[in-house]
Amino acid sequence: MRLTLIIGPTEKAAARLRNIMGQKREALAAQGVLAPEWNHVRLYAACAEPEAVGLLRYRRGLDSALVGATLREELAATIARDLEGTGADHVVMAAAQLGNLLSAPAELTRLRDLLSVHFDDIRIVAHLDEQARLLAAHYAFAVTEGRRHPLSRELSLAEGGDWWDATRAMAATEDAPDVGLFRDIQAPPFWLDYAALHAHWARVFGAENVSFRPLDAAFLASAEGAAELDALLALHRPLGPVKPGRVIGPIPAPWLERMRRFNEVLIRYLQVK
Repeated sequence: MRLTLIIGPTEKAAARLRNIMGQKREALAAQGVLAPEWNHVRLYAACAEPEAVGLLRYRRGLDSALVGATLREELAATIARDLEGTGADHVVMAAAQLGNLLSAPAELTRLRDLLSVHFDDIRIVAHLDEQARLLAAHYAFAVTEGRRHPLSRELSLAEGGDWWDATRAMAATEDAPDVGLFRDIQAPPFWLDYAALHAHWARVFGAENVSFRPLDAAFLASAEGAAELDALLALHRPLGPVKPGRVIGPIPAPWLERMRRFNEVLIRYLQVK
């Protein structure tokens, strides 16, 4: 059985694709494609390194070092149950946390070992936009979640050095959840190094099974957005129109700067208190 695993890395795109799959679940099933409602956050947490506690795991109460093994057992049972008797030969799932939070080779090995029991053909797909645009969107998100560092950190890093290794090293120093320091919020996004991102996934799943597609956020949010799934899944019949998604404009730069400076003050206060 084939699995098409959409790994983001942007959550907005993955969430929109999940929304489209939900609207077209019956139409997909009619073409032999199952779009299960498996919990993508728990799938990420099941494979994450025990010590890699980001904001999402912390908020969901999945920060224990023992939670990974428990979640893997739970997901293995869920997948087996949901696949039984479906008649589908293709499964599709969108989980951006896999692409934007799993940066260690061991994490992808856990993911492969969990999924390969049920699927003999696993295809990895990432949707990518121009890096400056994605960096700006990620920075705005991070500031709203407590980031204290200015964007100049990324700009300096981009001038030289190994982005992937440097950002992962920075992330390791940003682990203090009790004072609001989370590696995925404070450190630059490692996944913006697209060549390294491809190599990272190819080492575990095979280069021939990892592909990148252009991200057109406006088109995806439109009534014609399901056409992306038509092409991605090589469907015989188009899924047709869907309800348009909600488009939210960018946060003004002055607001972001005030928010970032307040984050810095608040974190210093928490460190003292």
